[in-house]
Amino acid sequence: GAVSGWTSSFVMFPVDMAKTRIQDEHIIKGVEPVYRNIFQTIWKVGNEEGVRSIYHGYIPVLLGSAPQGILQVGTNDFMRRFFATRNDCAMDKLDLPSEIIAGGCAGFMQVFATSPMERVKILQQANGQSSGNILQVIDQIGVKGLFAGASACWMRDIPFCALYFPVYQRTKQWMMNREGHDVN
Repeated sequence: GAVSGWTSSFVMFPVDMAKTRIQDEHIIKGVEPVYRNIFQTIWKVGNEEGVRSIYHGYIPVLLGSAPQGILQVGTNDFMRRFFATRNDCAMDKLDLPSEIIAGGCAGFMQVFATSPMERVKILQQANGQSSGNILQVIDQIGVKGLFAGASACWMRDIPFCALYFPVYQRTKQWMMNREGHDVN
């Protein structure tokens, strides 16, 4: 799981870097933008700043992707077990509100785990080599700065996970029941 996440992040990271550069650019009326599209941006950054700049900010992604998945899925499973015990039922018989709350808790923990990594990654992508290494970025923005934008991510990811995990679980149960398999 972690290796596939790291590999896909490595392959897609130049696209993510280009997206960040394009979105971060200050547009001035009458002046041609520096970054016109994804491919031109990757080419321009590689030629002008060096190939390493294309991957500047990848280390936080590498460090944060495995814990993010573990926390998200682990929190959902922990909360589902908690509600199953509390409601004296099997995990596959949880009521929908319990599943929604478990998923929401997973979304909360996912943002808590990934916000610092995302913040450093975006600053390194937007500012290139001039942003410095991970420790230099943290020194510049402080611990509080690592969570800048986290509230917006919570507003996005808590509802997403609150819907995603119950839909996944119920779809899995439906498919297994339809085929006559035991869900557990």
